[in-house]
Amino acid sequence: MNSALGGDGPFSPERVGRLPCLALLKLCFSGEYTYDALKKKLIGEGGVFGYLGTKDIRDVEQLISDGNQKALEVLEAMAYQVAKEIASCAAVLAGRVDAIILTGGVAWSGRVINDIRKRISFITPEIIVYPGEDELFALVDGALSAIEGRRELLEY
Repeated sequence: MNSALGGDGPFSPERVGRLPCLALLKLCFSGEYTYDALKKKLIGEGGVFGYLGTKDIRDVEQLISDGNQKALEVLEAMAYQVAKEIASCAAVLAGRVDAIILTGGVAWSGRVINDIRKRISFITPEIIVYPGEDELFALVDGALSAIEGRRELLEY
């Protein structure tokens, strides 16, 4: 697993993802930011939002349709980083991957999905796209199962 809230993995619509440690350390001690202000820049105002001022991929796709080259580069960079993260997981699985599932709100974007797919299809032909943010329902179900004693409560 990676901890997207903790800074692991690719950047997303509102998270910066993995950053170079020394550059981040320099920023932390620059005196320009409080802890809370920097946390907000990293989680909530980072990623696509930090580059383009929007978290909505539909807006980014409209910018691209309007000819905005920077928007295209940002979306391609995000897809590149997602594909790189998936491939790194495939490496630790020694290539034994039955399927890759792409989910979340960004999975509604055919442009992003196609860009990811062209980079990871060599890993497995079974790439399933399940767009939407149903992970919240899964979290609720998991918590309820633990509260009711049907599932062991784990601490990560």
